[in-house]
Amino acid sequence: MVDEGESCDDPNGANADGCNEDCTSSGELLWSATVGGSLGLEEDFFGLAVAYDGRAFATGAFFESNLGADFWVQQFEEDGTPGWSVLIDGTGDGHDGGRAATVTDDAVYVAGKLAAANGGDEWVVGEFGLDGTSVWTALSGGLALGDDAARGVAAGPDGSLHVAGRVFSAVGDGDILIRRYFDGGAEGWSSLYDGDAHGYDGARAIAAATSGDLVVGGFETVADNGLDGWTARYRADGELLWAETFQGPAGLDDITSGVAVDGEGSVYGVGHTTLAEGVASGWIRKWAPDGTAEWTHTWGGDDSVPLVSFLAVAVDSEDRVVAAGSETSGAKRGLLQKLSSEGDLLWTERFGDPVRGNKRFRTVAIGPGDHIWAAGRIDLGARDDGFEGWIVRVAP
Repeated sequence: MVDEGESCDDPNGANADGCNEDCTSSGELLWSATVGGSLGLEEDFFGLAVAYDGRAFATGAFFESNLGADFWVQQFEEDGTPGWSVLIDGTGDGHDGGRAATVTDDAVYVAGKLAAANGGDEWVVGEFGLDGTSVWTALSGGLALGDDAARGVAAGPDGSLHVAGRVFSAVGDGDILIRRYFDGGAEGWSSLYDGDAHGYDGARAIAAATSGDLVVGGFETVADNGLDGWTARYRADGELLWAETFQGPAGLDDITSGVAVDGEGSVYGVGHTTLAEGVASGWIRKWAPDGTAEWTHTWGGDDSVPLVSFLAVAVDSEDRVVAAGSETSGAKRGLLQKLSSEGDLLWTERFGDPVRGNKRFRTVAIGPGDHIWAAGRIDLGARDDGFEGWIVRVAP
């Protein structure tokens, strides 16, 4: 029987089957929190990690002044209460920002970019203690050729740290860069990928397998075909094992925005494919460990003119897949979908007012009990400080 305060009552000991072990409904919003400045500017979260005790660590962009955003790291308690925060300001007056986060038993690692005084953007990686204490920060790039930025960070099973992003070797020629880091921020090996068109290529995400292999997702420029989604698998020493591209039916821009690896070593990528100007659908694809595509799930939402994008993906303890992004139907709302490892859609939830405002999940993480944390930004309106960083916790 459904008792007071329960959403459902299905005591079969299983989660993600519609009614969870704690009598919450699958996909149910457990709490929502916003944090932002007082200038009415665009605070945003891009990266998120959840520790073993349920504390969450988000990174993004925060405005202390109108001269540009600062690199932001924000901790949250398990119930959504904001904890410590750290801001890092680059030497230039441009936009700084965190783009990715991962957490181990005793450290939080973040990656992103800082504006340099010469007008370029520097690739930045840093380590913090779980209490917010800065341990080290490493900078590179920033040659004013383009927007150098670290976009993904992953800690391997042996404690190794790897970062992926983009760097510019010339104006208009962005390359995918994967780099190993050692304790203290010392650089190890680097692997550079420059597509055949020598155009705008970049990594958006990186994930580590239990074997130590690395999976990287992003995009590469294809001559006369815009951008293609790009997903690749590397050995822990930087050797490329395989790379696959995603090309939509219209031959327009397609991007891999997030990657994850399950317990069997299978790879999941998510992103969006452009169908026409202002029209896009989201996609999720599974590859076997050897790079063979097994299934693809596409989602256009309920609108007759779809505008959907998946920006991040995570895998829970049962190898179920959670994709996060946004869907526009009236207004842009945060979107979460959960699928089985075979590609069966388990549930879809949209978050935010369907009529007004602009909401988006940019990142997702799995925490204790397979609960789902997602973060991004939400538009509270001009009277309520505009966009703020937004984080939610959702039942599995």
